[in-house]
Amino acid sequence: MGLSPQSGLPQNNRVGDLDSFALPFLMRSGGLSLEQAEKLMCKESGLKALSGGHNDIRDIETEAARGNKRARLALDVLIHQARHWIGSFYLQLNGADALVFTAGAGENRAALREAICANLDQLGIVLDPEKNRTPAGNEFLISAAESRVRVFVIPANEELVVAREVKRLLDHEKSTFLSHPSPITHQVSATLNSQLSTIN
Repeated sequence: MGLSPQSGLPQNNRVGDLDSFALPFLMRSGGLSLEQAEKLMCKESGLKALSGGHNDIRDIETEAARGNKRARLALDVLIHQARHWIGSFYLQLNGADALVFTAGAGENRAALREAICANLDQLGIVLDPEKNRTPAGNEFLISAAESRVRVFVIPANEELVVAREVKRLLDHEKSTFLSHPSPITHQVSATLNSQLSTIN
């Protein structure tokens, strides 16, 4: 991500990386206001626009398998962009120890992972086809034994990350303002401690 979540990969409804002159071109050619163009890029772009109206990767894969060229285009753009960013960070980091697939598409779409990692053996990325088809739900290694870069599927748990960050902030405030305790802060912190102890 850059200044906003718009940059990077094309997302369900968001456009992803975009030529900076595409926005004024869109506004002039379509007679759109800035607000309309902004809404278009945030709500009606990305995989939804590329595929012709589908913003769920499962539907897009199904449509592509049926011969829908727009759906195939959406998958191709997503795969191309994912490989672009893998290559970019690989060079910036001078290699990689691991590649992680996560969130809905990364966790659940074996064919997508296979396409993204195809022919990357020169970068040390080699998938094990059988491991890649392992049912989703747990953390698992999907790279082959000869792969220099380990490739993992790790389920996302955004709620847990947010809860931990809130607890960290509250603990910091509690230690900083110990001389002026807040009943609300202590109550929320105690609740989070209780919830985190059940999911850690």
